[in-house]
Amino acid sequence: MQVGVRMRMGAVAAWCLGMAAMPARAAGSLLDLDLDSLSQLEVRSATGFKMAARDAPAIVSIVTAAQIEAMGANTLEEALQGVAGLHIAPKNRQPLFVIRGMYTYDNPQVLVTLNDVPINPVFTGSLGAGVKLPLAAVERIEVVRGPGSAVFGADAFAGVINIVTRDPMREPESQAGLSLGAFRSADLWMRRTSRVGDWGLMLAAELQRSEGDRERRIEADQQTEFDRLFGSQASRAPGALDTQYRLGNLHVELARADLQLRLWHYRADRMGAAWGIAGALDPDSRTEARQSLAELRWQLPGATEHFNALLRASWSNFWFFANYQVFPAGALLPVNAQGDLFGAGESRLFRFEQGAIGNPGSDEDSLRLDAEAHYSGWAGHRLRLAAGASQVKFHAWEAKNFSNGVAAGQLVDVTGTPFVYAPDLQRRNRYLSLQDVWRLNEQAELTLGLRVDHYNDFGTTRNPRASLVWRHSPVLSSKWLYGQAFRAPSMKEQFVASNPVNLGSKTLTPERVRTWEWQLDWSAGTDFNARLAFFHYRMSDLIRLVSGVYRNVGQLSAPGAELELDWRPSDHSHVRLNHSVQRARDAEGHVAPYAPRQISSLALEHRLGAGLSLQAQARWVGARPRLNADTRAPLPAYRQLDVQLRWQPAGADWSASLGLRNALNAAATEPADSNAIVGDVPLAGRAWRLDLRRSF
Repeated sequence: MQVGVRMRMGAVAAWCLGMAAMPARAAGSLLDLDLDSLSQLEVRSATGFKMAARDAPAIVSIVTAAQIEAMGANTLEEALQGVAGLHIAPKNRQPLFVIRGMYTYDNPQVLVTLNDVPINPVFTGSLGAGVKLPLAAVERIEVVRGPGSAVFGADAFAGVINIVTRDPMREPESQAGLSLGAFRSADLWMRRTSRVGDWGLMLAAELQRSEGDRERRIEADQQTEFDRLFGSQASRAPGALDTQYRLGNLHVELARADLQLRLWHYRADRMGAAWGIAGALDPDSRTEARQSLAELRWQLPGATEHFNALLRASWSNFWFFANYQVFPAGALLPVNAQGDLFGAGESRLFRFEQGAIGNPGSDEDSLRLDAEAHYSGWAGHRLRLAAGASQVKFHAWEAKNFSNGVAAGQLVDVTGTPFVYAPDLQRRNRYLSLQDVWRLNEQAELTLGLRVDHYNDFGTTRNPRASLVWRHSPVLSSKWLYGQAFRAPSMKEQFVASNPVNLGSKTLTPERVRTWEWQLDWSAGTDFNARLAFFHYRMSDLIRLVSGVYRNVGQLSAPGAELELDWRPSDHSHVRLNHSVQRARDAEGHVAPYAPRQISSLALEHRLGAGLSLQAQARWVGARPRLNADTRAPLPAYRQLDVQLRWQPAGADWSASLGLRNALNAAATEPADSNAIVGDVPLAGRAWRLDLRRSF
């Protein structure tokens, strides 16, 4: 895809169109809402129907479109940087979302949904490789911290990130924007909503590219260690991480009162391998990914004041291909008699003149059908009954020059043979969910729920929830929450084979968690709000790599707390502060590795006058312990500061912003999946960004 050419052509076209358009109203700001109004923003992800965030039976954070614009965020991970209890760490080609210390390298414990529809591919359980999720179409992002399996089923384990797109039925608007920045980054987007009779249409398109920060360098990698052991000189370290990418994103939504059709397509290409798929620098590999989603919602006829029902059908596809150089040209590596790298039995050293090459690809199709009914005719009760089924089909293909069935060094297509990294797979699920929101009196609301899921490959799970939301006074409320959740073994963890990095196990059972939460919410008028939450969770049947094979091993438990403060000192200023702490330990008392034990965020939005506004956000990430067997010192704490200056003259239909990410150029590192990477993975240095946008 010639993204760079299209960006330049599209930028000229969009700007010329904007210059010819009639003025429109300026975008809103959180400074236009008082804190009471912010707490009344509605969320759906906590219960399956809309409720004010303050009253929802879950601990929820909302990131609005106004916040996204004020902070200059272009991707999902940038937009979520200031959410309490959430730490975002890098992976090779997509972010890791670590909620309350639940850290694993594949990150399947956090369910990401688009308008309540899961978009995590089932093969990995996490966001698909290369998926960075631009924000042009986004109305808000709902982050539920805590178990959500009673509503969403599998993988709503540590929490749910629900991306809500703009309503096609809203007032017509058109906007376009262009961003240019450090690392040869560019972002071009447009969005339009319009009305034709009873129908509303929303169209959003976005193109992004970046060459990545070439100053993110590592001194040694996994191949450095193999060079030392086997006498070769193949490592490409010291060297820079390859974090370049190009992507395109398209949303089309059509709606009327009883019917809604949503279409989404995402494509990424020229994705770099960062520090390499096996911890060896690989600047020559490229990854391509495509993801599509089609969803149809139908509000059934016969709705009354107390009853309504809807049907939802969705199809999604995730397609992936990569040409990895798993280990570099000239690598001297042990190969057994069957051709397996690092395989069992007697081995010999073999020099891979072209490198150890793996070209995996996959195609995953998912079909879902859901039905919901809501009934409120029973005095004081709101009932929700939901049932559904899904089917996932996965197909893999691969060419490689190592592993069983392949003569070492010779690139062979092993698709359709027992030597491909995974066989063709299917997973089927059906579920039934019942929930009752019971208003006990004017101050208290009790929510009880249960969801039962049955899977063809690992059986049945039952996940209950119970919560009490109690308004003690107009300014003070509390939430008492209990929930269970499960994380289904991913297809990768069950079935991956002929792989030098990890192997699956068909006998895996789901991970399980029980969570207790309590939150106190206090407001002092409309200018100050404080929320204090305590939680404790117990995880069991954890799925981890043990000697290169996925196993159910061990337990993890953690107490923790989250403090969130919102303060409006004047009509021109808004201050948000949060601090989170967790103390996760395994059954032997060892501290859980890699997740920060404390994180803090401080954000300030201030109107300076003359159309200028300033947004600054500081983050502090505490030290992170390593694996118990790793003798290196813990990863050190770090601080980062982002600053955004925005200018929109009074009455203007355009705005300009200049931002700095990591403005102080602070050195910071995150863990990699390879202990051989000396100094861990450096984060990006200071980066500037200029943003121009216009309404028409």
